[in-house]
Amino acid sequence: MVIPVQFSNTTFFSEGIAGVEINDKWGFINTSRKIVVQPVYDKIGHFLQGLAVVA
Repeated sequence: MVIPVQFSNTTFFSEGIAGVEINDKWGFINTSRKIVVQPVYDKIGHFLQGLAVVA
């Protein structure tokens, strides 16, 4: 069985959210692998108390 690659890079889950890189931009997914923040950022931080730094 072959599973297609969805993300170029990922971060670890923090508060149920993980950063994902798609086409050189970063966004966030939830534990169901659904995108919750579209990948439009150049840099991201980890979620802490419901917030994350993005640039």
